Amino acid sequence: MVTRAPGKTARTRPLAWCGLACAVTLTRLLAVPGLYMVAWSGLRETFSVLFPLVALTDAVDGWLARRLYQQSDAGRRLDSVADAAFFYSAPLWFWRLVPETASTWWPWIAMPAVPFFA
Repeated sequence: MVTRAPGKTARTRPLAWCGLACAVTLTRLLAVPGLYMVAWSGLRETFSVLFPLVALTDAVDGWLARRLYQQSDAGRRLDSVADAAFFYSAPLWFWRLVPETASTWWPWIAMPAVPFFA
């Protein structure tokens, strides 16, 4: 079901490409391998800039989908896959970049993966 603003008609596209919102989500998904390369190269400063920018796309894609009436089933599925790839990779990235902190704070760093195993 698609929500809509008063006076607007809902456009439901169950399998269609959903425009700019999906492009932002796809950017997050495609950034994951790049973040692995940055983390494994030990580039902390680069990672500290890229990680929050990529994480921000999680909020932006949903806002765009609602704002531009681009909500779709395909977009929701793509968002779930991108979220899983990004947030379940984060503990590995932090373990690689700051092992001294990761060894102390590992329960908090691994928290995003808990729902996956529960």
